[in-house]
Amino acid sequence: EPKTLDPTINGDLMAGFIIDHCFEGLLRDRNGKLQPGMAESWKISEDGKTYTFKLRKANWSDGKPVRAQDFEYAWKRVVNPKTGASYASIFFFVKGAKDYYEGKGKVENVGVQAKDDSTLVVTLENATPFFLQLTAFMAYQPVRSDVVEKAPEKWARNAATYIGNGPYVLKKFGADGAVLEKNPKYWNAKKVKLARIEGSFIQEASTELTAFENEELDILDNIPGPEMPRVKKMEGFVAYPQITTYFYTLNTKKKPLDDVRVRKALALAVDRRAIVDKVMQGAQIPAINVVAQGIKDSARKDFSKTAGTFGFDPKGGAKGDAARKLLAEAGFPGGKGFPTLTLLYNTSETHKLQ
Repeated sequence: EPKTLDPTINGDLMAGFIIDHCFEGLLRDRNGKLQPGMAESWKISEDGKTYTFKLRKANWSDGKPVRAQDFEYAWKRVVNPKTGASYASIFFFVKGAKDYYEGKGKVENVGVQAKDDSTLVVTLENATPFFLQLTAFMAYQPVRSDVVEKAPEKWARNAATYIGNGPYVLKKFGADGAVLEKNPKYWNAKKVKLARIEGSFIQEASTELTAFENEELDILDNIPGPEMPRVKKMEGFVAYPQITTYFYTLNTKKKPLDDVRVRKALALAVDRRAIVDKVMQGAQIPAINVVAQGIKDSARKDFSKTAGTFGFDPKGGAKGDAARKLLAEAGFPGGKGFPTLTLLYNTSETHKLQ
């Protein structure tokens, strides 16, 4: 069950599935290609720092018009340090956003301004070639100030107050799942094919697979690693690309993780290839750096492939000798004296296997 369905605060991809159905940003990503969303058109200044978006005539699910002010409010809410937004850092490309987030600047200096109801002007710190892609991400979607301010902690957990501007509206949300229905007020409703989506929150991937095979589910997304070889042969199986990187975040304020040699040793000791081939058994790619393959740099080259391997095995294997040497240098020869580390992870069955 997602912790929140608030586009501003959420950092969870499962909640993002619901959010992306109930809200729409300036642009939409369709299989890696950008399409107009709330923005009917846009212009970019010669220096690449100023974007002027012209909004189409569109309504929220309660019938009120979508305005440029809704975007200005939502984006500034993300970088408000009191909000606790998970993706605040990806707004730091916007002029003044980082300073405001860090308490060094004022909200009025954040480079997002609604010139009128249908014109949004965004000023960036520097030219950012991938900025349009960012506007299609869930954290960049609009929210209404009057809706949020009435119940900041509860509006996004109540179907009655979950006012969106996307192709679907939330009809039910609880511990067992969510129900979405087609939004008749969506600007492009005629192209929305499904009238209703019923989603179930299932903790274990094996339970989800059983429900799918018993025809209790029409779509299966989380496949248990050990079952992958069998499921891949099933009729209707589809593998599609997803720009996602899984990584561990280490508490660098705790010993011995405050030692860069220990952190490097742990990173080098992970056999990414074995995780992909033996555990996941899907089409995953071993992560040699934090940027997933498919993200282009300013020269339109794959950033992940041109950034280098950072000392890792290019094929994703572990480098045990290098890891042991670093641990010895850090005062743990042969691992002697190294403390037990506590790992926090979500309840996904696949994560347990890893």
